[in-house]
Amino acid sequence: MLHFASLYHFSIRQKRGNQVRGINDFIKFSTLFVALQLSACNFDAAAEDAPQHKAELVERYFELVPMNQIIKDSASEIASQLPAEHRLDFIEFMTKEVRVDLIESAAKQSFAKHMTTKELSAFVEFMEKPEGKSAMAKMKFYMADIMPVVQSEVMKVIAKRQAQGQ
Repeated sequence: MLHFASLYHFSIRQKRGNQVRGINDFIKFSTLFVALQLSACNFDAAAEDAPQHKAELVERYFELVPMNQIIKDSASEIASQLPAEHRLDFIEFMTKEVRVDLIESAAKQSFAKHMTTKELSAFVEFMEKPEGKSAMAKMKFYMADIMPVVQSEVMKVIAKRQAQGQ
């Protein structure tokens, strides 16, 4: 990238007779350069990623995907692994004791921190559709299917590591 100072030094090195032309060329080039740089800036993206807009999208997402429902679904899935006589007690205890507001606050902050407004908009648009709601309702079954496999694999790796004395 050329710097203005370099261009200026180039222009004043011109012959005395061309000095005015060199400065005029420099001014024209500088103006064009600044205009091109400004046109490359995406001011709309900056406005879209404004904290207020992101916060509104995050709030809308959690209206569509309530954290208390996620907690209830998670408690039910965990309880399904317990003996039948302990399941209801476990679900009641978990839904009563888990601080949903704390988890939701952390989730909202993380969403706003890591997602762009376009990504948040895509999540919201998807969750507003019947397919989005249906897919989200099925996620608990998906998680229930894969979590035992993930847990088993992690436990095997940990056991292997411990057997190696590390």
